[in-house]
Amino acid sequence: LGGLASGKDVPRGLTVEGVLSGQRFCAGHDHSSVEDISGRAELSEGTLAFRNLAARAGSSIIDSLDLVFHNITNDDMRLSLSLLIDDMKLADFVTAWHASMVPEDLHALLDSFSNAEEGRIGGRVETETDTSLPEPTKIRGEVRLKESSFTWRNRRFTSMSGTAVKKDYDTPLKATAAGDVDGFAVES
Repeated sequence: LGGLASGKDVPRGLTVEGVLSGQRFCAGHDHSSVEDISGRAELSEGTLAFRNLAARAGSSIIDSLDLVFHNITNDDMRLSLSLLIDDMKLADFVTAWHASMVPEDLHALLDSFSNAEEGRIGGRVETETDTSLPEPTKIRGEVRLKESSFTWRNRRFTSMSGTAVKKDYDTPLKATAAGDVDGFAVES
């Protein structure tokens, strides 16, 4: 029991597992929330892991999310995230983004996004964050946008479809898109 005197020592020798069911999360920047969260949570050897999380944002399903906070007693944050969305309404994705992005700068990336009247999004994304590094976050994955219409940064996008692919952490992002921006046809 000597480890109880130090908050840093307790998590290293403690393992706690649990099942999440019917939970809700809201980052608190606005009214957006993710509902019906289910999956597993584990605290073991100082690492807090949420695995095989599924949830609902609006009427769409988030298929799978793994979120791991490594060595939570360290001053620097290490975080791993793996997200799978098979097919989701674009408007529901924006809701999920605003509900989930606790850091204000990440939450704000989609602040000027509005009027998502139609469209679908899907893909798999993995990130690794280590705040002790000069460039703390690395990302890889693939995102697909299908027949989407929305306003972003005072521009009207209609019938937009495309993909963004980053095969591994060290390769450049490759993106293709086609649709209309402010009434002009674009294709890249």
